[in-house]
Amino acid sequence: MENNITTISREELEELREAFSKIVTILGSLRKYKNNLCFHFTDIDNSGYVSDYELQDLFKEASLPLPGYKVREIVEKIIAVTDSNKDGRINFEEFVSVRHSLWMFLY
Repeated sequence: MENNITTISREELEELREAFSKIVTILGSLRKYKNNLCFHFTDIDNSGYVSDYELQDLFKEASLPLPGYKVREIVEKIIAVTDSNKDGRINFEEFVSVRHSLWMFLY
């Protein structure tokens, strides 16, 4: 069996680190852009917050086969879990936190 070991110089290693750092920065920017896009899509009235009414509208737009009372229960639970400062609405930071948690849970 042949041993295929590649060696690189310190300069090449530094170039790779720099390139990787740039890639990480770009991916971070894309993630932030995606979070902003999702938040602004959900924040229908552009108040800077997502309200229970906006979440209910989102469920309606999704055409989920759920009765109204069930949608209200789900929305209440989402607000209860997400609203860390307990002001009755979801700000951008809370939105991103829950969105990330859901993504980790689902995937």
